[in-house]
Amino acid sequence: MFALILTLLFIRPFISSPAYSYASYFFSVILLSVLLSTLAVKKKFLPPGLFLRYSLFFFAAAFIMSLFRSGNFYVGTHICTIFAAGIMLFLYSGSLSQEHKEQTVKLLVYSGLTISICAVYQYFFGFKDVLDYLARNPGEASKQTMEILQRKRVFFPFVTPNALGGFLAIIIPLALGIKGKEWLSIPLGIALIMTKSIGALIALSAGLILFACITGQKHKKLRIVIVLLGLTVIGVFTARSIFSQVNSTPEFSTLMRLSYWNDTLEIIKKHPFLGIGPGNFDLTQTRYAHNTYLQIWAESGIFEITAFICLVAAIIRTALTSVKNSAFKRQPAGILAACVVFLLHNLFDFTFFLPEISFIWWAIAGLNFTSSTDH
Repeated sequence: MFALILTLLFIRPFISSPAYSYASYFFSVILLSVLLSTLAVKKKFLPPGLFLRYSLFFFAAAFIMSLFRSGNFYVGTHICTIFAAGIMLFLYSGSLSQEHKEQTVKLLVYSGLTISICAVYQYFFGFKDVLDYLARNPGEASKQTMEILQRKRVFFPFVTPNALGGFLAIIIPLALGIKGKEWLSIPLGIALIMTKSIGALIALSAGLILFACITGQKHKKLRIVIVLLGLTVIGVFTARSIFSQVNSTPEFSTLMRLSYWNDTLEIIKKHPFLGIGPGNFDLTQTRYAHNTYLQIWAESGIFEITAFICLVAAIIRTALTSVKNSAFKRQPAGILAACVVFLLHNLFDFTFFLPEISFIWWAIAGLNFTSSTDH
């Protein structure tokens, strides 16, 4: 079963949920079924620590309560399946042995490496045919889509460059944590830069600083990498500000996000306790708030967002203990940094609601406390 689950994790990022919703739903059902059957035969898979267990329990309970406000049976079932698969993946990865944990990390890195190669290929060879087709059929693409294509912001296999950037940003710290395989972060980083996703680059910068602080990596190479990443953020911001159309500049994106957050806060004011129900969130110009925490509150209420924050705090606290107890700190530090990068990126994006990325995060989040159970 372990090999099957690893295979499913490797494949998952290649199935875009916005583009292939039915295939994504079917995949979630398969993954959930495999995880349930696997966990059913395990004698122990609950995470260590009462705070972590209670946070997970209340997070699941609050979500189930909010489902009754969903209204649409198919949407509610779909969201419930994704949610359950994520939780089961979290529990499963938390029950792995140290050896299986290392294999899982490598598998996720190789999946990210495959995607980064595809993204680089798209950058050099994948845009011309699409642009030629859209030039002949101008009604089939929005101005923003045309801008992404013309500026060669890679996104394959996701539907947006920011989603790809968010995915690659959480894989890079994992690669840095593998002894002797740190070089794998180079093609991942190149593909990330090609997305020109400022949010992902900023989140990764914070994650690398955390990684350096935990591992005590003060040598010149890591400092140079962090400085270069900071300069890359400035360069991408400047280039997009000067050369992009008005509706694709970082300034415009920031203003739009502020507008989304303001509209989301209005929903929260009207439904602060129970929310409007999962799947019912739909603003005038977008399906997402571009802030996962605000959207969780708007959809599922204050109890759900409180439980989620407690769950995140418990995961980070357990991860720090795991790093402290580990003789080789690079791998647990990389896992923790990857988890934090995802959480930071979701302050201004919505990859938590994309199972092709969120499932990877749930797996990584579970790995944070695996090593502590091995000692």
